[in-house]
Order: sequence, then C-alpha cells, then structure tokens
Amino acid sequence: MADRPWQFLFYILGMIRTILYLWIMKRIAALLFLLINISLAAQVSEGGLPLGFSLDHDPEKYPGIALAPPDVNAMLDEDNKASQPLPYRIGVGIPVDIRLAEQGAWSQAGRQGRILRLGISSKGAQALVLYYRRFSIPEGGKLFIYSADRKQVLGAFTSRNNPSGGYFATEMIYGDGLVIEYDAPNGITGEPEIDIYQVHYVYRDISGSLVGESGPCEVNVNCPEGASWQNEKRSVAKIVLKAGLGTYLCTGSLVNNTRQDSTPYLLTARHCGATASLTDYSQWVFHFNYEGLWCENPPENPPSNTITGSSLLAEAPDGTVAGSDFKLLLLGQKIPDQYNPYFAGWSRSETPSPSGVGIHHPKGDIKKISTYTIPLVSTLY
Repeated sequence: MADRPWQFLFYILGMIRTILYLWIMKRIAALLFLLINISLAAQVSEGGLPLGFSLDHDPEKYPGIALAPPDVNAMLDEDNKASQPLPYRIGVGIPVDIRLAEQGAWSQAGRQGRILRLGISSKGAQALVLYYRRFSIPEGGKLFIYSADRKQVLGAFTSRNNPSGGYFATEMIYGDGLVIEYDAPNGITGEPEIDIYQVHYVYRDISGSLVGESGPCEVNVNCPEGASWQNEKRSVAKIVLKAGLGTYLCTGSLVNNTRQDSTPYLLTARHCGATASLTDYSQWVFHFNYEGLWCENPPENPPSNTITGSSLLAEAPDGTVAGSDFKLLLLGQKIPDQYNPYFAGWSRSETPSPSGVGIHHPKGDIKKISTYTIPLVSTLY
C-alpha cells in the first residue's frame, strides 16, 4: 500500500504530460497551417517581396491617381430595394484608363535593378479590386500589388501569369489605397503592359465579415458538425465575381466527371452573375480553403488559395423559375495539387436526400456548414 501515493503521483504527472503534449501539438499544427497558407495566400504566383520594400517608404517618389468615390449611400439603398435573388453585392466599378508604363515612375533599386511604381486610391474604400484589359509581364520581370501600408502583398506575378486573352483580375486589396510595382532586375529591358480599365470600389466592410454575417444555424466547417465532411469541404470555393460594374460574392463547388480526370468544373447558381459577360467570367476570382482552422472564429481573416478566370459552359434558361438555379463553369486552369482540391460527386437519382449538409460561404464569410435531417423538397427559387 505504501507505493500507491507514488503511483498516483506518476499518474498525475502522466496526465499533465499528455495535456501538454496535446496543447503543443495543437499549436504546432496551427503554426504549420499558417506557414503553409502564407506561402500560398495569393493567386498562383512566386511569392517574395517587392524591391521597393528595401527603399524608403515615401509615396512622394512615385505618382498617384486619386479616384472620386461613388455614392455609397445610394449603393446601399439600391441593395436594400433589390427584390430579385441577386448575389451579395460588395462593390461598384469605376471606369478608368490606367497604363502603368505611361503613368508610373521608374526608380533605381540599388544594384538589384529598376522598379516602376504607381499608386491608386479612392477615399473611404474598404478595399479596391483591379480589372485589366491587358496584363503582360516581360520574361524575367516581376509584378506586385500591395496595400498602401504594405501589410498585404500580392505577387510576384511573372510571365507565367500572362493570360491568353489579355483580360485579368487580381485579388482585392484591403484599404483605400494600393501600389502597383513592377521590378525589372538588371538586364531586363522590356516594359510591362499593365492596362487597367476598371477599379472596383468595395463599399462594404468585408475585412471583418468572417465573424458577423452567417446565421446561427451555420457553424465553421471545422466544428464537430463538419468532422465527417472534411473531404467534401475541399471542393467548396468562395467566388468574387464581376458582372458589369458590380462586384459580388457567391459560392461554388468543384464537381467530378465520369472520366475522373480532374477537369476543373465548378457548379454554382445561375443568379450568381446572371448578367455577366464572357469577359467578366474570365476575371472571376475563386478562393479555395478560405476557412477557420478550429471551431472558433479566428482573430483575423485567414488566407486562401486563389485562381483567376473561368468560362461558362451551361446554365438554366433565362427567366426559368421552376427548374434548377444552376450554372456550370470551367475554370481557366487546373487546380494546383498544393491546393488539395476535392471533386464532389453527384447523382441522377430522383429520390430526395433524407439528410445531409450544406457547405458554403454565406455573404463571403469563412466556410460554414449547416445540417438537415428531413428529406429535401423541390420548390421555386
């Protein structure tokens, strides 16, 4: 009996060791998740930092274009009066004719080469989105877009990102000012063709949308409700879509085909960009893996992996309300393996599903899941 207190002490010490081990492993997993996603937190690009970051942060050294902001109250009033099943609008376009090579200014970046910079701002914007009619980077050059405070950096974009059709889009930059920077290492003499024809002014505060817009029946996809759906969740993408002079948010899912060859088909709703043109589709941006790591909301917006461009394959007929509100897209490129994509299955069965889940990005929120336990019914959308 005399050794039992020691056995109890060893038991307590073992429990403490196990708890510490689990706590440390959780923190390591979170750190690895953050590091992996930081390196992939933009469109398919090379990463790195602009040469301009090694110079003094002085906006006076390069020109800036200040755009007149739209009437935000009028936009919100228009949104409130909309009666159709429109997607969630977050921004409105400002037509421009901005040519980086003509309106930017060159500077010497020491022995590393030259840089071409141009600032763009619009007072009061929650974010800015750039849409290009021409996007061509010379071999060996690098393009970056970053916020005025340098906290958000997109790039490096290189000649490998040059779209075949010319039209392109980059992710939104938070805040009301950004800088476009082209870095030309020594020996690179060509100039980039970066022509912007629309700057979209984001008037909704989407930087904090991860904690506010979803309903109480929708929880983070990594809560216990999502434990059995960790494969399927990887098919779901947030869409930042362009339709004319509007910027909207929607959700779509990668779907498999009978050949199972990873063709990047994405299924979404017809009402998502119902008026979008073929050019608009080529500038849609798709965000994969935009989710919280745990069940709790993260302290700030998590990173995501993005792809730009798509084409329309099929959709419900115009004016149809009795059929499926569907739209099938083909993404502009194969999903990179490092995005860990999953292609959702489908069935032609006419038997209603008795239970299941819905996984989506309500109003651009981080990925959410909600469950149902009664058979589905058909209705008008």
